[in-house]
Amino acid sequence: MSSRWNSDRHRLVVVPGPGLVNADRLVVSDRDLPGDSAGLLTVGGRRTGVRLFARPELPSGTIAIAAGRAAELLLTDDQTAWTLTADTAAEAARITLEPMTDGAMQDLSRAVLHATDLAGRVVHLDADDSAWIEIASMPFRVRAATARDGSVLEGLVRIGRGTEISLYGKSGRTGVDIVVLADCSGSMNLADVPAIGGEDPYAWQLGTRSGGTITRADTQKRALLRLLDARLSASGRPSRIALVRFGTACEVMFPVSEGMAEVSADSGPEVAQTFRSAVTRLQPQAQNTDIGGALHFASELLHRHGVPGNERLIVLVSDGAEFNPKGDDSTGEAFQVTRDAVSLMDELRQVAGIRLHAIGISDRQAFQRWCDRENGGSYEPWMVPDHRLLTNLVQVGGGDPSRIGGLDVLEDYFGSLGGGVTTRIGVPAEAGRLPSPQPDLATLAQRQLGVDTAERQEFARGADEIFDRYAECLTLAGVRPDLRLLRQQRHVDQFSELKAVAQTRTELKAWIDLVEQIFEPRPTGLAPELAPLATDRRRQSLRQVRDDNQAPLAEDDALGWFRVQSQLAQTVCALLGDIRDALLVAARSGAPSPAQSDEEWYAGYDNFE
Repeated sequence: MSSRWNSDRHRLVVVPGPGLVNADRLVVSDRDLPGDSAGLLTVGGRRTGVRLFARPELPSGTIAIAAGRAAELLLTDDQTAWTLTADTAAEAARITLEPMTDGAMQDLSRAVLHATDLAGRVVHLDADDSAWIEIASMPFRVRAATARDGSVLEGLVRIGRGTEISLYGKSGRTGVDIVVLADCSGSMNLADVPAIGGEDPYAWQLGTRSGGTITRADTQKRALLRLLDARLSASGRPSRIALVRFGTACEVMFPVSEGMAEVSADSGPEVAQTFRSAVTRLQPQAQNTDIGGALHFASELLHRHGVPGNERLIVLVSDGAEFNPKGDDSTGEAFQVTRDAVSLMDELRQVAGIRLHAIGISDRQAFQRWCDRENGGSYEPWMVPDHRLLTNLVQVGGGDPSRIGGLDVLEDYFGSLGGGVTTRIGVPAEAGRLPSPQPDLATLAQRQLGVDTAERQEFARGADEIFDRYAECLTLAGVRPDLRLLRQQRHVDQFSELKAVAQTRTELKAWIDLVEQIFEPRPTGLAPELAPLATDRRRQSLRQVRDDNQAPLAEDDALGWFRVQSQLAQTVCALLGDIRDALLVAARSGAPSPAQSDEEWYAGYDNFE
């Protein structure tokens, strides 16, 4: 059985109309795939997540795709290269969608939650490209998807029945008040975060280790400096920021005076300098990490110093590690929660309208690589990054799904902070019953697959030869009425359908009618060299096939009707070759006739049967 298809060895069947084959649903032969699966369709570098349904209607090596999707991906042309791979999709615990159409958030939320075809959908997520999904005939961009442990998902991602959906919308409020909580616990000293490539304007301030890594604390500092750059380049919507370091206790690092300070393109140079100075003073210390106390402190700041009507955000940056080094004199570090942090954040969201974003620094894979390189694989539990609490806080805090990763993740996040509002709206509706395959799917496949690509291309070349000989004959005949055995072309596209492959009796008759338009219906006064060709038996064979209703072929014998068409095309081409040769002789031997007007030239059309 095959789990991979490509344009070199396999065939697409383009299916119109409603049915199982639609949107992201493709059908393959059950002889190629044992059961339904997710899949990745790649066309010209564009990768699209799809659902594959194995059904018996299709022959092996065949894929059915909806006509609309085929047109969108330019797959209606046999020359377009594509690949399709069946693969496993990771189910998203949370996904954030951004509507690309105008509308009230309440109406958009209702449309998304009531869509019975959302659960089960598959998308392909790539950090370098945007993924789109259509819901209730409206386009949405997939901003982010995360797993249950908070890790960012890439590749094939499935929206499950339990996936929590959030909608991101541009904020209509006048400004945003942001309190950034920076973790300064001892575990932030570990240097397990890979440094990103490219020139770094802050490299002179923050050290990069020989292994190409930086400390978690320096990762946080560098991202905060990027936040400053992003806010200083922003105008229009003001951002008011407070930077707070936390461990056992909390301390406002920026601004110097109590409260919050506006950071935007209109801010003076002293604001930027003060913020940079505050960032450099964020040094890890061996102390407990009181998450609940930090959230309470941030909410008090927003309550006392926030601007009424502004959006209010808390951004919690932490590695989540439990720092507890050995030694009788050390207090160590542990998550000390003065109140249950999750319950507190839920209350802040519901009562005060404060949202939480949480950024997880480092991850287990990066830590393990560092540990193997620097510590021979051994470690203490307090070293391991753990983002479970961050994930739970985000779930009740109504913010973006928690982000886990290195410097690039933090910088990307801080660069867009405050640009919009993310609202959790719920989980998808129960998936509706899938429609049956289109009733004529098997017949359609037989028709489209009856003639392979090589034969179609050969027939197209033959049709080009017919048209070339026809054009040559018109040139030789000029305006002499005694040489007018063929009709002039009335418009440039008149004979474009000569290449159309006939796979039924009806299509063959339509093709013959088109060929008949090449010839004058009742030519008179022809030169002696052309007169016999006006009643040539080959013309009669065309009419005979067209008018014969007792043909032995079945209507759906696609290959059989195409064979008849191919033979007739060869006959027409040969006849036009003979007409061309006769015109060459007649044009040399006969005297030119008086030129005709356009009205006289086209008069023969009025009598065409």
